[in-house]
Amino acid sequence: MIQVRFLRSVPGYGYFRGDTGGVADDAAAALVNAGAAVLVPEAEGGDALCLLPEDMPMRELLAENGYVSVEQVAAAALVNAGAAVLVPEAEGGDALCLLPEDMPMRELLAENGYVSVEQVAAAGEALTEIAGIGKKSAERIADYCNKRLTMND
Repeated sequence: MIQVRFLRSVPGYGYFRGDTGGVADDAAAALVNAGAAVLVPEAEGGDALCLLPEDMPMRELLAENGYVSVEQVAAAALVNAGAAVLVPEAEGGDALCLLPEDMPMRELLAENGYVSVEQVAAAGEALTEIAGIGKKSAERIADYCNKRLTMND
């Protein structure tokens, strides 16, 4: 079992956005590759591993809020300084759909947390795990992504 933090709810799992839970190794890989979850490192004894330095100011508060590494804190600082942006969220906390209007199964992909053509392309066969997307639809989506991504090269 691998601990993951869910970035969105996923059909077939009893977890919601922000929940942490243990899943089988292969399921964890599929969830991470699909952009639905991130790995949560564990320390001995099963507690979440905090990689923040012991002497870091406000370490406990940062850890309680899901920051496990200096890199995460640095990324938040970049966003706050205006040097980077996060994928915007729409009202209600749902990810704003940045997928092209003509993308096959666009609404269904957006409902399942996909926000970019690159993310959809990286998901590959994991797309067939979404209710409503079969093998043929996944192939159409993959063809669309390949054309779109090569067009931008």
